[in-house]
Amino acid sequence: SRLAASAQAILEIVQKPIFGWGADHFDEGGVVYLPDTGEITGAHNTLLRYWYATGLLGAIGFLMFFIAPFRQLRKLLKLKIPERAANAVRLSMGVTLFFFIVTNLGPYIFNRYIFIPLFVVAGFAARLMQAANAVDVQRVPLQFSRNPIPRTTA
Repeated sequence: SRLAASAQAILEIVQKPIFGWGADHFDEGGVVYLPDTGEITGAHNTLLRYWYATGLLGAIGFLMFFIAPFRQLRKLLKLKIPERAANAVRLSMGVTLFFFIVTNLGPYIFNRYIFIPLFVVAGFAARLMQAANAVDVQRVPLQFSRNPIPRTTA
């Protein structure tokens, strides 16, 4: 049933891939009737629902909730940060991946219990990146092509 609903959503997305069907049509993506059970179901994939309703820009915007913090966290692991901070970064990457998977198991369009922790992870990544950059700036001495202050030898 989920596969059929997702396939139906993709067929509908192909009809209006750029702009979608409109923001008031989130729940209509991939609606199919299942004759075996007699129920009507939609796509249980949030990415497909965003793409269906708001088009390609909405789908990219939805993906950026996950990609932006994940990329920042990955950049942090390449810097020389303390092991404790690196473990927190790895945990945050796992949380981001976990929430991406969870959002695509069900139609969680505006679920604050998913998006608020993602904002916390993104804020953590931004703050740690800022701190890491501040440490790098302090370590590197300013170098001039010509030193305006002559040094005296003692």
